[in-house]
Order: sequence, then structure tokens, then C-alpha cells
Amino acid sequence: MEIEVKVFDIDVPDIQARLRAVGCVCQGREFQRNHMYDYPDQRLYLAQDGSYVRLRLRHWFDSDRSEIRLTFKQTLSRDTYKIADESETTVGDFTQAEQILYKLGLVQTRIDEKIRETWLWQPADRPAVHFEIDEWAGLPPYLEVEATGEAQLAEALALLGYTLQDTSTASLREVLASYKIESSTLRFADFGRSIAI
Repeated sequence: MEIEVKVFDIDVPDIQARLRAVGCVCQGREFQRNHMYDYPDQRLYLAQDGSYVRLRLRHWFDSDRSEIRLTFKQTLSRDTYKIADESETTVGDFTQAEQILYKLGLVQTRIDEKIRETWLWQPADRPAVHFEIDEWAGLPPYLEVEATGEAQLAEALALLGYTLQDTSTASLREVLASYKIESSTLRFADFGRSIAI
């Protein structure tokens, strides 16, 4: 189970400085390509408030490390927080994993790309909090804060000078709509940007 919120309109160097100042540790910066799947009638996304199956290709900028992750993410609530139940595992072969999804009746609905920088705050005797600076192709960067409980999430926001009133639970599609971006995919090349990985 994960609880998360987003903070939009961030200044990335300022956020990085705030994270360092409170003792957060950068876990690395990575390129992600997300292949999204649903049934042809979009029953996961429409009936379950943005739920999905995802194959994510990850490549870290500072090393040769790469990974493929298969995820099913079920949205449980988007009231004050985005609360989701996520099942995830590493897979060894993207093509074979995708074929399994197709044989189960799913179809690919989107391909999106982003750059993610992950920071970790590890308070004593408590689960870690993830601060993720996400830059989707075509969108300004934003901060995502993920914790295991509501009190811890509020505490983590306060570390950086935010409250829940500064946050959003908007889905990616809602964010795109707010910037008036209509696109079936979000790839950096579509916005004139080449990413060297």
C-alpha cells in the first residue's frame, strides 16, 4: 500500500537544496519508458479510477544499470491522498512479458517517458519516505512524495515547507489536460528533446 501526493510548479535546484538540508540522500537519476496496458474497453482505467498494468524500462544515467518492471497498480482513493495497492516484480524479457499481457486480452494504450530523480528520507525506526522529482516529456518537473502513512506523509511535506494544501492527487491525464496537452504518447523526441542514455 502506498500513499502519495504531488507538488507542482517546483524549482528543481531549490527542492534539491531543501532535500539535502534535511538529510535526504539521492538514490540516483534514471530514464523511464512506461508502456501502459488495459483491456480494449479500458475497464481498469475507467472503472477503477486510473488503475493500470505497466511495463517500465528503467536506465540509470550514472551507470550501465537497467531494469524491466511489471506492475499492476490499483487506485483505491484520490481524496486527500492518492492511495494505491501496487504489485510489482522484475522481469527478464520485455517482449515475452508483453506477449503474456496480450494473451491475457490486454492492449497497449500509451507509451510515456520521464526522467526521475529519487531521494530517500530515512527517519529512525520508521519506514523510508521517497521524494521523487519527475520530469515527464512535455511537462514541467514536479515533486512526488510517497510514504506508508498519512502522518508520515504530512511530516515529510513539512520538512520541505509544504502542507497538504500545497499538494494534488491529479492523475497524469488530468495534469496533461491542465496544460492543454493532447497526446496519445509522451516521448521526449515528440517535444524536440533527445535523451542520451
